[in-house]
Amino acid sequence: MFASASGFLVQHSTFNEVHGDLNQGTRGLSGLQILDRVVAAGAMHDSAERFPPPKCHPRTRLAIVNDILGWVKDPNHRSKILWLNGPAGAGKSAIAQTISELCAEDDILAASFFFSRTAHGRNHAKQFFTTIAYQLAVNIPSLRPIIEEAVDVNPLLPTKSMDLQFSKLIIEPIQTNQETISLPKVIIIDGLDECREQDDQTRILQLIGQACEQRLPICFFIASRPEPTIRDALDSPVVRRSSRCLVLDDSFHPDDDIKIFLQSGFSDILEKHRRTMQSVRCWPSEADLRTLVFRSSGQFIYAATVLKFVDDRRYRPTDRLNVILGTSPAPNSSTAFADLDALYSQILSSPSNTPETFRILGALMVIHMEDLFNEFLEHFSTFFEDLLFIQRGDLYLALSGLHSLLQVPDPLDPETAPAPVLPFHRSFTDYLVDHLRSKEFCIDLGTSHADLTRCCLRALTEVYREGFKFGVEGSISGEVLVYATRTWCLHCINANPDRELMNDLEAFSVVQWVERCPGIQDPDEEIEPLVELAKVLEWLSSNPSSVTQRIFQTHSTSLDAYFMESLAKCARQDKLPLLLAVLVFSSISPYDARFFLELSAEDMPGILNPLISIVSSDYLHCDSLFRAFLVDPARARSYL
Repeated sequence: MFASASGFLVQHSTFNEVHGDLNQGTRGLSGLQILDRVVAAGAMHDSAERFPPPKCHPRTRLAIVNDILGWVKDPNHRSKILWLNGPAGAGKSAIAQTISELCAEDDILAASFFFSRTAHGRNHAKQFFTTIAYQLAVNIPSLRPIIEEAVDVNPLLPTKSMDLQFSKLIIEPIQTNQETISLPKVIIIDGLDECREQDDQTRILQLIGQACEQRLPICFFIASRPEPTIRDALDSPVVRRSSRCLVLDDSFHPDDDIKIFLQSGFSDILEKHRRTMQSVRCWPSEADLRTLVFRSSGQFIYAATVLKFVDDRRYRPTDRLNVILGTSPAPNSSTAFADLDALYSQILSSPSNTPETFRILGALMVIHMEDLFNEFLEHFSTFFEDLLFIQRGDLYLALSGLHSLLQVPDPLDPETAPAPVLPFHRSFTDYLVDHLRSKEFCIDLGTSHADLTRCCLRALTEVYREGFKFGVEGSISGEVLVYATRTWCLHCINANPDRELMNDLEAFSVVQWVERCPGIQDPDEEIEPLVELAKVLEWLSSNPSSVTQRIFQTHSTSLDAYFMESLAKCARQDKLPLLLAVLVFSSISPYDARFFLELSAEDMPGILNPLISIVSSDYLHCDSLFRAFLVDPARARSYL
């Protein structure tokens, strides 16, 4: 034991010489007992930790549950992996729980694991395969001695790599004894996206994909949010060959199920609160139910949150529902959707969400709320990245952690790539703009409007510079030019007047914009530049700061000079004062103006063309800015 040792003294001690690994902690324990020490018991579908678990109402989700059960029980299905995906709050865990219980009743549940980002032991993969193996040993008795023997031979197997655990504890036992498994068995994995390490998510799917190529009597039902990591792993060749995707979307008619869920929940509330609801009948009304279903946007979490809020013994349910519907003031609006807000905050708190994420999110919210999505855009992501002057792929990258809240098109999918980014749930937008609810994640719409204004002004200034050419790589696209032309004023009057915006606004040539508007606009959605510019000047004049007043004066002066220059270019100056007098007090068609002014058809272009960006050519009239100019002798001089 102490070969070649010398020069030390040891007293009152006992020594044990051990050859091989020392595993005193597992000595004398069976393989199953060793596994029992390293399982995440709370991850199983019937664990006390998860009780009461979320599950489907008996009369809801019938179509999708039957679809999944049919797949599980089909011994000839080609797809050994079924991926159920949907946005946060869509009810994936409830479906996974219901499928687990039904499969357990039919003795076809091999194992289950419900990940949870906030539960210790369920938010990582360290105990994932040992938990699956333990359940296999319990639920399929013929596998128990093989799994136990694997652990007996190597008691440290639960500490080894995922690859080795999967091979020794799951694949080899099933391969060795697959002829004894009479019925197809299913392993159910819920919330894989809540596994802390994304590399572990990918590796789990890769291992499952490789196992499925061996035609084992086991299939895998996986439920998760449509996160890029999981989507990419399932799209890899080895996994794609064995997988099928099932999306929780409108094709399963979630509104009908949500209505049933709400009706049942309100019926239970009415019974529970009968002492304070004795005189209430037919509650809630059909109209109120429709409103709640509409607001749910196909997401069960909204409906469940409403029921939980209304079912508070300290309040009368009718009063609580009125708070939700907005017919009564809320004592504290931040508590009405506490569970929903916690879900949103948890997703937004991911380290993958950078300041650029929230900048992009703010711009998207503004465009969505102002209904500025143009259905004729050929490719929204390309347009949006050009508008914000960010690189190709930055939109997808910045929103990579928000795929459970937003419909983010896959840039590699030719069918979905052109689609706009939209929130799955209407309440997400409400949450983002309410500081009481979203707190540090709140989107300041004024800041986002200012950002979009600066982007529009930058695009317009670039186009107006001498020598600009469309079609050159890195140049402004036609779509961005049209958007900037049409919306910069809207964004400006809703913006926070920060220093950077004021600098850009002061340097911008509003005269060039007014001149070029007629030739740039979408003919189906024309704007009147002087009407929009009047709103910007009013916004500037209403701000008392010396900077905004200076910018207001600068642009007013440049507009006066432009008006004078345009009037000077008009032919038949002798007839111009009479035409302007009519326009100040009324409007007139070009046809009537010709006869009123006693002009020939050849004379009209000469008098009207210089005014094309100042007065409407379809039906002649002048807007407030030009009218104010004309009636001020100090500004219009002799023209009126």
